[in-house]
Amino acid sequence: MTNIYPNNLPDRLKNISDSPKKLYAYGNKEIMYSNRIIGIVGSRYPSREGRLNAEKFAEELADDDFIIVSGMAIGIDTSAHQGAIRANGKTIAVIGCGINIDYPKSNNELKNELLENHLIISEYDYNIEPRGYHYPYRNRIISGISLGILVVESKIKSGTMTTVNHALNQGKPVFVIPGSINNPMSEGNNYLIKLGAIPVTKAKDIIDYFNFS
Repeated sequence: MTNIYPNNLPDRLKNISDSPKKLYAYGNKEIMYSNRIIGIVGSRYPSREGRLNAEKFAEELADDDFIIVSGMAIGIDTSAHQGAIRANGKTIAVIGCGINIDYPKSNNELKNELLENHLIISEYDYNIEPRGYHYPYRNRIISGISLGILVVESKIKSGTMTTVNHALNQGKPVFVIPGSINNPMSEGNNYLIKLGAIPVTKAKDIIDYFNFS
């Protein structure tokens, strides 16, 4: 475990409003300084297609050396982390509680994998329990450490939208997978596209946007 204080924060986190006073980093802390970090976010209760899309995009982005950051929640977050792991890439979880708290309990195996081979970060002390208000606030770190955010599947009123708002306030691009008009979980996606978010149908759309080659 390492405490990351303001002087040692990744530059992208130093430059956001309300930058963390400190972070607790568990695992491979070097990956948080990469210049190829992308956030993948979405519903805790996605459709099967949403889960598959999260895994596929994460896997293909990780294949191109992007580090996947998400929140280790059930649903899209879990699928994004798993996609990166399956690609033998790297992934970062930003959690809304202390590291000693197993939340959600269903992700204990994932948590152990992240601690051993990837990275978990939190601004909360070891034993701080999760609270509802932690998560909208935590989301500024997910967007802040990332080059941009990919929304996989989301309702209009959701925690995902707080991440989108943070990203926009931070000047980050927001990528969105278009969804069926008959899928309630895609209402937020299609709404964001109407507002000017960047629609993407494959990971290469994001890779080409940043043009690291």
